[in-house]
Amino acid sequence: MKSISESIEINAAPSTVFAIVTDLPNMGQYSPENTGGKWLGGATTAAQGVKFRGTNAQGKKRWTTLAEVTTFTPDTKFEFRISGYGLGVATWTYLLEATATGTKVTETWEDNRSRVMSIFSGLVIKDREGFTRTSIHQTLSLMKEHLEARG
Repeated sequence: MKSISESIEINAAPSTVFAIVTDLPNMGQYSPENTGGKWLGGATTAAQGVKFRGTNAQGKKRWTTLAEVTTFTPDTKFEFRISGYGLGVATWTYLLEATATGTKVTETWEDNRSRVMSIFSGLVIKDREGFTRTSIHQTLSLMKEHLEARG
């Protein structure tokens, strides 16, 4: 199973950073792929077991995914699994660690696609790993810029 991970330190409290990484409707302002999403089943915020429909785009290509929050530990860990057409796609994890100056945030993507799903998803994003590496870097950098500008 392939996995890509990157960390960044943000000069903000873990609770402030956690509020950003769990704010599904506004994730699109940081991510070059995710444009937001909608909580399902009457949920209005992230919580263990909650499902959501994510909306995504790359250029003119648009798609949705179904996700379930698998770990929700306030100010520490937010993890969700993505599926498409009933098949596993990926697990995304945000791990937060308090530091002397703020929070170390580690974003990880774990590829859960079967061989068939990898071929299908390659029609949407040709170089999934390369795109994800760039996407994680941009997402973390924009979160840092946004939170540190707020002071």
